[in-house]
Amino acid sequence: MTNAPTPGVSQTQGTTKQAHRQAATKAERDEIRYQIAKRWRAAGKRIWNAAEMESAIDRVVCRRRERESQTTSDPNLATQPAFFDAGSEAKQTRAAAVASSLNGSSTQRERCESLVNGRGDYGATRDEISELTGIAIQSVCGAVKAMLKSGCFHETSKRRRTQRGRYAVVIVAAFKGGRHG
Repeated sequence: MTNAPTPGVSQTQGTTKQAHRQAATKAERDEIRYQIAKRWRAAGKRIWNAAEMESAIDRVVCRRRERESQTTSDPNLATQPAFFDAGSEAKQTRAAAVASSLNGSSTQRERCESLVNGRGDYGATRDEISELTGIAIQSVCGAVKAMLKSGCFHETSKRRRTQRGRYAVVIVAAFKGGRHG
């Protein structure tokens, strides 16, 4: 099998990429692949092919190798923390992630609560709450369950049809204007 030049890639680029590809271990490439996929999904990219992924991995490996060569040649340069930091940086990042996720949940609960409170005795089904607030039905169910447990909402004996034609329980606010609903 001959090494035919890749179209659009100079011979030195192709050789460099092959060297980087061989230099990166399989575990390192898998780690990079996971991080790239995670970043792409967060950016809204849902479909990619293997060539795109391999090209992105090669770019990351190349940047890492260049950074390593700069650091070894000049010890005065600042070094970047490890890809996975288990120290104080990681703890701060985890704490920030937990805080932001809790903030998002309370916001969803507040939106659900204000909708149900605003509808008075008519109330709302979980499906209606999801449709009117734009919150995913799974998230609405979690928020409603928490509000039911806390006593802010209660389920009535009323039922209404959902968009899919099934009957759903109507939820109303438990306390309204100082009196029990």
